[in-house]
Formats: sequence, structure tokens, C-alpha cells
Amino acid sequence: MPSSCLPLVVFHHHPHGHGQEEDANDEEMLMFSVSKRSLHENVEHGLLAAGNSMCWTTPQGWILLLAQDHGTMPSSARLWNPCLGDKLPLPDIGEEHQMPYHCRCLLSHKDPTHPGCVIVLFNDTAPYLWYCHTAGGGDNSSSF
Repeated sequence: MPSSCLPLVVFHHHPHGHGQEEDANDEEMLMFSVSKRSLHENVEHGLLAAGNSMCWTTPQGWILLLAQDHGTMPSSARLWNPCLGDKLPLPDIGEEHQMPYHCRCLLSHKDPTHPGCVIVLFNDTAPYLWYCHTAGGGDNSSSF
């Protein structure tokens, strides 16, 4: 998997100020590739700009995105490669799983489309982990 655009600096930009009367669609997501010295504007704005979205990076360059809308459970999850634009839908995450921000996300394979690939979120502050298979089969969690 090419990761030549990494590392990325991501900036959530409000071009017309910060007033509450502003249209939410007026926001921009800017990404700057440090290695390529290039700016990418409005990259997957819809994936990242939702107010309750959470994301975790992986060493392979993929980002686990979780769109949490506390009014409607379950939450939708997907893997996204910001360099290539590839998206991989994941099983929905049930409301019984409370995903904390301070987690470490790992993939068991370089290629998340590998049939045996597992995504694991390790909670850094509590004995809890969440995992799911990218090929489907639902999600699981464990406390230890």
C-alpha cells in the first residue's frame, strides 16, 4: 500500500469566521502532505466534519472513522485511506460499545481488504479493547 503522502496535517477551516449563523457546509477540511509538500482541499469533508465523528489513525495509513449520532444507534464505521480515497465499510457498532477518544488503532494486515484482517482499538486508559473483521462478521469487545 503506498503511503508516500504521509504524514498528513489536517486542519478544519472556517473561511468566513466562527459565527453560529454560518452554514455548516461553509466549513473546509484541509490536508497538507508533508512529504509531497502539497495541499488537498475539501478531502472527504462529509466523512470527517460530522459533529460527533471520531477517528483513529493506523500505522498503515488508514483512518478508522466512526460517525456517532447519539439519537440513532448503531453508529456507522468505515476505514478510509486519505492518500488514495479508498473507503471500506465496516459493520455497524452497537450502542453497547462506548468508544473513547484515547485509543490506539491497529490493523492485523497491511491490506485491510485481506479476508483475515482484524481492526483492533486498544483503550489506553482502561482494560478494554474492541475489534472487528474487515470482511464482516460483526464487532466484538473484551475487558481484561
